[in-house]
Parts: sequence; C-alpha cells; structure tokens
Amino acid sequence: MTKRTQPRSWVELPPKTIERALDGDRAAFEEVYTHYSGIVRGAVASRIRRWPSLSSQMEDILSDIWVQLLADDRKVLRYYDPDRGPFGYFIRLVAATKVSTVLRRQARRSGAAATIVDLPVEYDEEIERVLMQRDFIEALWAEAQTTLKDVDQQLLTQVLVLGRETKEVAAELGLKRDAAYQRINRLRRRLTQIAERLLADGSGTRRSSPDFAAAVLMQALVVLPTLTLGAPGSTVGRCFNPDVSSVSPKG
Repeated sequence: MTKRTQPRSWVELPPKTIERALDGDRAAFEEVYTHYSGIVRGAVASRIRRWPSLSSQMEDILSDIWVQLLADDRKVLRYYDPDRGPFGYFIRLVAATKVSTVLRRQARRSGAAATIVDLPVEYDEEIERVLMQRDFIEALWAEAQTTLKDVDQQLLTQVLVLGRETKEVAAELGLKRDAAYQRINRLRRRLTQIAERLLADGSGTRRSSPDFAAAVLMQALVVLPTLTLGAPGSTVGRCFNPDVSSVSPKG
C-alpha cells in the first residue's frame, strides 16, 4: 500500500460573508470573487491540461465559466449547502464540472474529441447534474478502492485521473507496457459498469446506458483531482499520491 497524503487545507471566508454574497450583496460577492478566483482558475487550468490545443483559450474559457457561475442570479452557486462541506470545495467542483462541459464542446468544434464519447450536446447538462452530486463521485471512488487490486488502483489514480503517461507509470509499477494498456482497458470497462449501476441506482438521471455511463465516467475522472482540496468526511483525494514505487503488480 502507498503512503497516504493529507488533503490541502483551505482558509474559508466567514459563512455570513458567503451567505450575503449568494443572496446578492455586491460587496460580499466581490470579496468571494477575490478570495476564490484562484480556486476557479486552478480548476480550469487543471482541466485544460487534458487538451493542450485549447490552452491558448484559457482566459476565454475562464470568463465563460464565471459567466455560467453568475447566470440566473447565481443559481448554480445557490445550491451550496454548508452542511456538506466548505465553499472552496464546492466552487472548485462546480467550476471543474462546468469546464469539462465547455471543453467537450470546444473539442467537438475543433476536432480534438478523439477520446470523448460522442453523445448529443443536450446530454451535457444531465452529466453536469450527476457530477454535481458529490455522493455519486464518492460512491464511484469508494467502490473502485474496495474492489480493485492495488496495481489497478494506481493505474486508475496515476493514468486515468492524474493523466500521467502509461509507459512511465508502467515502468514504476514493474509492468510491461502492453500489459499496462490491457489492464487500463479492462479497468475502463469495469469502471463504466460501476458507473452504469450507480446511475441506475439513484443518481436522479433518466439515462443509464453504457455510452452515457462512459461519458459520465470520463468527466468524473477529470473532476476527481478537484477533491484533493478536501471536504469533511470525504474519502476522495487522500489517495492521490505520485509515489507508486511501493506497489507490487499482483494479479
């Protein structure tokens, strides 16, 4: 087993300031914007790394995300429930989910969508609704942690979540490159099956097809590093550790 790292701490603004900002107090919202803008930028930057061809559009995409966060009198931000975790965690998760949708649309238009499941655009909002539910991501990660072998957990974390090169991680794990690719293909299929079952079990979505589950899974993997910010009671994010040298390729 690898040594677990602790999630980063984050200094929250006073709850009353956040409450006033979400209720429409302009001065309070300016304070929220200043305090959390770095978190939103970080969420956007970490997502753009998956599509280097879109890096030149960073500022435009960032502006688009803030427009979406402020749309309809800050409707999406007013879903925040302080009983479920800090606002910093929440706004980063929202931004990461939104930017994944923006990037999917950008990639479709630019022809860079080779790794994106080709679903109708109207599915994007439904995928967002699923990912906005922390319970779904927590359940997906928890089942992966309890059912996967150590080596597959590391391939999940290092390759599918953190986006490292398969050949590099394979070497660290003592796997041949072809064997690593085969394990990753099986891992994707297994995770898609888990996602499909979770969607059918009560995600609030009407869809639970393999293609839809694969699309939700792809975006969930992109959003997962967001959870390293740490949320009370979260089992996610404490497992992202770049040191895989102590893992043996069993099984």
